[in-house]
Amino acid sequence: MLPRILEPELMDEQDEVLEYDRMDHREINQLFVTDFLQYASINKRCQQAASLEVLDLGTGTALIPQVLIAHQLRCHVTAIDKGPNMIAYARKRLDEKGISHRIDVQVEDSCQLSWEANRFDAIISNSLIHHLPDPVYCFREAVRVLRPGGLLFFRDLFRPDNQAEIEQIVKRHAANETAVQQQFLRQSLEAALTLEEVEQILQSVPALQTELTQTSDRHWTLIGNLSEDLC
Repeated sequence: MLPRILEPELMDEQDEVLEYDRMDHREINQLFVTDFLQYASINKRCQQAASLEVLDLGTGTALIPQVLIAHQLRCHVTAIDKGPNMIAYARKRLDEKGISHRIDVQVEDSCQLSWEANRFDAIISNSLIHHLPDPVYCFREAVRVLRPGGLLFFRDLFRPDNQAEIEQIVKRHAANETAVQQQFLRQSLEAALTLEEVEQILQSVPALQTELTQTSDRHWTLIGNLSEDLC
């Protein structure tokens, strides 16, 4: 098995922000939102919320929140990223589109959140976990600020068994991307966790009732519900 090779936790240089925003995330982001809303529709806490309070961890330039509010009219998203340039770019785009009242973007550390406990109905994250040296703190913080009965929906890459599989995935999914964007994917796969490593982390957050599955040739998805009995 390949060892985990950490990449920089923060992708926040101006050229990195622009390169990230130029990548074609539309299909992946749409699928993420569709899947999240499917689970939100059967989550009691999400069903009962007059206005669904959602926290998006590692939002980048807030692309997923924009898709989400277009499909879910009764929600407000707080979108955070540790990178000031990512957040500045996201804020500029949201202001230009006139939707900043529905998406609040902030510079925050996902492993050390500033909010009080039981703040959000749902917490989402796409492709953040592989950036974190010790993701357990992110999971614990997510559980802390999630309301009892609330929904956690995380998706990320998993680390393939060998370098040849990584190159196959890069060729399959990024053949038409720039060399820089291909390298982003390659490094992300090398930094990703295996499903077994994610399962080990989840053992330290027993209040979270979870379902962890492989959902593509490169992604895992975690569905979590915060037990009302243990909160």
